[in-house]
Amino acid sequence: IDGFGALGLSFKSIDIGDIPVTTTQEPYGTGENFSPTFIVAGLTYSRNISDNLLIGTTVNLIFEKIIGTTAMGTSFDFGFQYYNVGLKGLSIGAALKNLGPDMKFDGPELLRTAIDTSNKSGNQFYKIESTPFPLPVQVQIGAAYENKIAEKYSYVLSGAYSTGSYSDNEITIGAEFNYDDLFFVRGGYVDVLSQNSADQKIFGPSFGAGVKITTVFNLSVDYAYRTAEKFSANQMITLKIFF
Repeated sequence: IDGFGALGLSFKSIDIGDIPVTTTQEPYGTGENFSPTFIVAGLTYSRNISDNLLIGTTVNLIFEKIIGTTAMGTSFDFGFQYYNVGLKGLSIGAALKNLGPDMKFDGPELLRTAIDTSNKSGNQFYKIESTPFPLPVQVQIGAAYENKIAEKYSYVLSGAYSTGSYSDNEITIGAEFNYDDLFFVRGGYVDVLSQNSADQKIFGPSFGAGVKITTVFNLSVDYAYRTAEKFSANQMITLKIFF
């Protein structure tokens, strides 16, 4: 939006699938299933402070549901990007994510029946108070270098360091080959800085490709494939629409 900046909307939902319901009396399952819900909706605002400095922030609404308990919260993301830092094509950036108050589960699933063994006042309901839990705050610092090989060919090399309250420190490297801003081929790798060697080997290299289609508005479709040692490989499809 001229003179104002840029606005963005995002919606994220994780599908975990059906999980069997188990109890202490029926540890092998009651025959029922439940499916947790994790949804994050975000509103982003960003603008250029100067020709090579971009800042932005995102407000996230968080909703989680497990059977009859729900938790709602709000978090904020802040970030900046600085272009052509002493060298044309070199950019640096940093982001602080998921900064916000603790969340807490509540709902009828936390109700329990207190049995009156004395038979004086009868059975009574009481409610279990769930413990508040902090959001997974994360800090990321990265750099990228973009260079043109020819008029229609270019590449991007990037690297990032991230640390978080719920995750190990990570170093991420990636590369992208671009043809005429229409077709993209990508590759990447994440190195987990953990003393546990098993944690370092969960995820392997990642590969991807993308295509941009220009019609009334700009449309891009991206596909990514990330190898995993102990689980099925991760596959991600991203659809972006630019007006």
